[in-house]
Amino acid sequence: MTARHPMQPLVKDKAGTIRFKENAIVVHLLDHGGFDMNKLAVLKFSREDREQFAQLIGYSVDGFSELSYVHPSTSALAYAIAKKLGQDDPIKDADERRAFADAEGAFAEWQATRRHVESIGDELSGGDEGAGFVYSCGFIMDTVNLTDQPLPRYHLIIERSEWLDDDLAKLERILWDEWVKDEIAD
Repeated sequence: MTARHPMQPLVKDKAGTIRFKENAIVVHLLDHGGFDMNKLAVLKFSREDREQFAQLIGYSVDGFSELSYVHPSTSALAYAIAKKLGQDDPIKDADERRAFADAEGAFAEWQATRRHVESIGDELSGGDEGAGFVYSCGFIMDTVNLTDQPLPRYHLIIERSEWLDDDLAKLERILWDEWVKDEIAD
C-alpha cells in the first residue's frame, strides 16, 4: 500500500471562507522562489502531489474542488469537513454525494486524516477519556488498555453496536461503511 499525503486541516478565514490551512513556508517559496502557478503547471508532478500543494497554499474548499487534478473523493471529503465548519454543501443531490463516497480512493483519503490524540475527551469537549484517534468529520476511535490482552486494542462504538479489536484497519473499515459514508451522503 502506498502512503498517501495527509489532508490539511480546514480553517475559516476572516471573510468566513472555509479553506485549507496554509503552510507559511510553502506560500513563501511560491511567492519568492522563482516559480509561479503557471510554471508549476507544466512540470510533471503527480495528481496527488498537486492536490497536496493546493492544500498547502491555502486554497478555499470551493476553489480546490474545481481544480482538474482533484480527485472526486478528496473533494467530497473536504466538503464533508467544511460542512462541519458551517459551509453550505454545493452538492445538493444525495445520489451524487453517495457516488463521491463510493469512489475509488475515498476510504483511503478519509483514513489518511487519522491523527492520534492523548485525550479524546478534549476532542469531545469533555474530561480526560484516554488516548485515541480522531478523523475528519469528527469521528473518534479510542484505544483501551486491558490487562489480559496485548496492547494496543481499539474500541469503536456506533450507536448501539460496539467493537473491540487489535486490527485498526478493520475497525476503520467498519466505521467507514457503517457511519462515515452516510455522513458524506447526508
